[in-house]
Amino acid sequence: MATGGRKTRSASFVAPCFAWPPGRCQRRYAKSYRSYADREGFALGRDKEAARRGTPIPSPRPRPLALVGLLLAAVGIYGVTAFTVARRTREFGIRIALGAERRHVLRMVLRQGLGLIVGGCAVGLSLAAGAGHVLSGFLFGVPLLDPAVFGGAVASSVAVGLAACYGPARRATRVDPISALRCE
Repeated sequence: MATGGRKTRSASFVAPCFAWPPGRCQRRYAKSYRSYADREGFALGRDKEAARRGTPIPSPRPRPLALVGLLLAAVGIYGVTAFTVARRTREFGIRIALGAERRHVLRMVLRQGLGLIVGGCAVGLSLAAGAGHVLSGFLFGVPLLDPAVFGGAVASSVAVGLAACYGPARRATRVDPISALRCE
């Protein structure tokens, strides 16, 4: 349109789509984006051909957020395990006094921490799968349930969780039986 001899541009905005099946919404968004990019002559961080093909944009921005999430999970698991070890100091002292090997105490504490980690991963995977179905209309070129991503998330969570449990577990093996029995 021309206004006073000037050419004005109009931008169209796409309202969120919660249509089922998710593929229909994804195609609608992709088509709308490609037509907008063609009309305006740019492709929001990609070249025009890549925008037409629908090539995904690799983004390094989520990585710091993921690291903060892993750090918070590690601190939480460490805190819970350290609290549990502190509460069970007398029990560990009695076990060691009765002849339990320190590696068995270490394994017992790590197994308890692993139970928490596996439970958290199960809840997290089910929530992520559910959120993936809800958000599938907003994710272009990303598989809904990518086994590599889910496997990597579980593996990194288990590794970080076990590392967080190891410190309190080592502290549990260093309990002196006599001082543990005297403190209460």
